[in-house]
Amino acid sequence: MSQEEAEWLREPGMQTDWRGAPPVVAFIQVSKRVCAAYRGVDVFEVPATEVVAEIVRLEELNPDDYPPGRHQYLFPALNFALWRGYVNDDNPDDHQGYYFQAASIHVPGYYTGNSAQST
Repeated sequence: MSQEEAEWLREPGMQTDWRGAPPVVAFIQVSKRVCAAYRGVDVFEVPATEVVAEIVRLEELNPDDYPPGRHQYLFPALNFALWRGYVNDDNPDDHQGYYFQAASIHVPGYYTGNSAQST
């Protein structure tokens, strides 16, 4: 999608990165201010450990590759990532450590290629 085509999609709490000439969307990240679900799982309202476990189950991924207790999970085969500022899986009242704060989708190779322009 071109930069011009994507501009009308942008909302508060959303970040986009562009690559190429003309620029095309390479990365979209939404924060907790935007509703986000993965195959019916609300990634911001379900505890982080449960979100990861459900994605692993749904996609038949190796659970050993996605152990609990991480602040970021990258799912390369899905071009999908989840992030929280720190880990606090013992306190559901600690929204920043217990739940994910951001979710993103990206083009293949985004995390191994050149950095993109942020907007």
